Amino acid sequence: MRYLILTEPADPAEAPAMARYHDELVRAGVLLAGDLTAGFWLLEVDSPATAAEWGRRVPSDDVEIREVHDEFRSVRQSVLPWEN
Repeated sequence: MRYLILTEPADPAEAPAMARYHDELVRAGVLLAGDLTAGFWLLEVDSPATAAEWGRRVPSDDVEIREVHDEFRSVRQSVLPWEN
């Protein structure tokens, strides 16, 4: 299951904490894409509860978690079949 975690972009004071969080996602092997400057991470996890746990770890008070549905993946495969 894929989830998008959104937060406000990090200000310079929060940057070290956000970088540590980003590194945790990488080490756990759940990060598909992310941008500290834009304030988002795309995760692949096994359950909504796991996504919520990662959301609670974001060093910010303003966090939103959205499930990314698989419809996009099937559309992308039909438009770009060489990216399998």
